[in-house]
Amino acid sequence: MADSTDTNTPVATDKATTNTPSAGTASDSDDKSLTRLESTLVRVSVFQTILAVVGILTGCIALYAALNEADAARKQQIASVLPEVIFANSYNNDPERPRFSYIVVNNGIGPGRIRSMRIRVDDKAVPTWAAMLEELGGDVGNYGQSQIAGRLVQAGETISVFETTNAQTANLIIANRNRIKREICYCSVFEDCWLPATSVTELPEPIDQCPIYGNEQFLE
Repeated sequence: MADSTDTNTPVATDKATTNTPSAGTASDSDDKSLTRLESTLVRVSVFQTILAVVGILTGCIALYAALNEADAARKQQIASVLPEVIFANSYNNDPERPRFSYIVVNNGIGPGRIRSMRIRVDDKAVPTWAAMLEELGGDVGNYGQSQIAGRLVQAGETISVFETTNAQTANLIIANRNRIKREICYCSVFEDCWLPATSVTELPEPIDQCPIYGNEQFLE
């Protein structure tokens, strides 16, 4: 009888080991990528904001400079044609050579247009020189006149708007000159308007527009 022998032969099993990244590791990598992208976007956004602010500031500075330049140019233009009109009287009471005159003088460097004018005797407006003499109680004697209402007075120009060498008329006006009130308003070529100074120590008074005297407007 044959003996049966059991031989236990070990079976070798090769096991391949595969390293598979865990879900947690992949998620961390994605988070880092997003963080870097977000950081880059933030930096770009901040840079764009800075550029926008700089652009706005530059525009504001340029606008301010342009406005200042325009204002300076206008002031220079106004100054280059600035009139200074005065309404004065001139007289002598020499018995042999009496003379009285009203003159309008432009001491400025630009022309001035007489926009409105009023003459009053004892606060009563008179429309003409003849009416003025009548209000003074005298005879309307010989006198010469030059139209002044609405007239353009050139720089350096002197206009004799009323003049008499008649002794009676001249002496009448000289004696009553404080009863006569003269008012004029003049404007430059840019329509800037003034009332004349009332004394040599004062400056002309700028106003928005010349007064409208209506029926009290002097006509000559």
